[in-house]
Amino acid sequence: AAGHAAAGAVQGVLFWAGWSLIALVHMPWYLVGVSFGLLCWSGVALPALLSLRLRLRVPTRYVLASALEWLVSCGAVGLFCAYSWQRII
Repeated sequence: AAGHAAAGAVQGVLFWAGWSLIALVHMPWYLVGVSFGLLCWSGVALPALLSLRLRLRVPTRYVLASALEWLVSCGAVGLFCAYSWQRII
């Protein structure tokens, strides 16, 4: 849980620093948030999980369960960040 919380905090900083997603003004805030969450998941969690599967031979069901946990965490953080930014403007 601490790893997910730390990753969420880092993703929040990345979102505020990454103004390119915020520049998408004609998209609803939740699409921006989901896009950000998927980018974070595919750039951080997915490679780590694939590495676990390929190098350590962790069973597939454990890797899939962890991938789903990280996807939910990244998606939630993306949505929360996009919602908070949308409310400021």
